[in-house]
Amino acid sequence: MSSTSSSPSTAAIESVQHENRIFHPPVDFVRQARIRSIEEYQKLWKGIR
Repeated sequence: MSSTSSSPSTAAIESVQHENRIFHPPVDFVRQARIRSIEEYQKLWKGIR
């Protein structure tokens, strides 16, 4: 039986990856959506704040 012990400082996992990809929705989905673009969404969001 092996015993593994980790101190709290070495047990934490830190991610340094940054995701910058944008996945656009299918055209048919956009046609049926109430908010059809990121621009429309941002305009609504600014109106709420």
